[in-house]
Amino acid sequence: MTKTQALIGSALIAATVAGMVSACGMEPEVPNGGLQDYSNKSAPKVIQSKDITAFAYTFMNFGRIQTVKSRGGQYIGVSGDGSYSGRCALKLTRQGEKADFSVSCSGDGQGAPFKASGTVGKEALDDLQAIIDKYKVARLNGFYRRNSALGNYFDLRINYASGEAITAGGEGGISVLPEGGLPDEPLKALFTKLVLQTAQAIPSIIPPSDTINSFKISFVNNRAEAGFPAGRYLLQYVHIQNREYAYASLEPAGATEKRVFKTDLSKDEVKALQALVDQEKLPGLYGYTNRKPELGDQKLSVEVAYQNRRMFRIEAQGDESVLPAEYWTDGKPYVEFFRQAAQKRGKAFP
Repeated sequence: MTKTQALIGSALIAATVAGMVSACGMEPEVPNGGLQDYSNKSAPKVIQSKDITAFAYTFMNFGRIQTVKSRGGQYIGVSGDGSYSGRCALKLTRQGEKADFSVSCSGDGQGAPFKASGTVGKEALDDLQAIIDKYKVARLNGFYRRNSALGNYFDLRINYASGEAITAGGEGGISVLPEGGLPDEPLKALFTKLVLQTAQAIPSIIPPSDTINSFKISFVNNRAEAGFPAGRYLLQYVHIQNREYAYASLEPAGATEKRVFKTDLSKDEVKALQALVDQEKLPGLYGYTNRKPELGDQKLSVEVAYQNRRMFRIEAQGDESVLPAEYWTDGKPYVEFFRQAAQKRGKAFP
């Protein structure tokens, strides 16, 4: 055997072993910074079938979903803060005329683990195939790269009734991702929709306790009771130039005279207001928006900001059915806070 033949034979053996190792998911260690491409260049880049039987996609970071039930029974999507860290897996499998789905995130010490699953109509698979077609996902078939850097990971496996399949993956730095990118956002949107359809919720992160910088709630109370007259309330606190300023007003139902209370709050009272916001779990409604103004006179508006520049807003307009069923108790606890502040100063509110 010549030296040239020996070198060619060694190269062929090495390539064969690398392919076998990659197929088994046992890639060898990679030198720092070295990009290794184990892609199967001959894998079909066109899939004839449209009939998905199983889909699995694992990647980094999902984002957040939360739903809050309204008093009318609707599930309202709510904005979360931050994202689920770690590896997140999306799965969708056909089961006759239905489809089973799941979303799971491992967490990495910064984001909490999460699991959700459910059964939806098989049209979810049609929606999935539409994404695969639109973003030409079949072009990724056989793609696999890795290096020793950190920050990116994906593993894609799609099986079809025809026996065809799409498999692709990558792990390491940004260079392991395919040219043209991955359809992460439309896939996350689809699975968010599936979670919301089954009325499940991925809990939002409540902004961590920090010094409250401003607080504003406006709402209507239609059920008069002792210490809580019917009418439209506006309750505010704001930190301005080292001054803790509070303002509260009530426009009583059927009356023309507005009741107003203004004062400076003490540092302890500001802490008490912040504790009340946390106790009532008001940040759990972060992003709640439900507007049907033609239904009635209810109008709930909330805005709370912290000194660390985090903030959240809530808005509902219509009849009582648009109000959230959780984390909102008609505003009475907040009216009571301002009532006590007025009482300490020898005044009356409301």
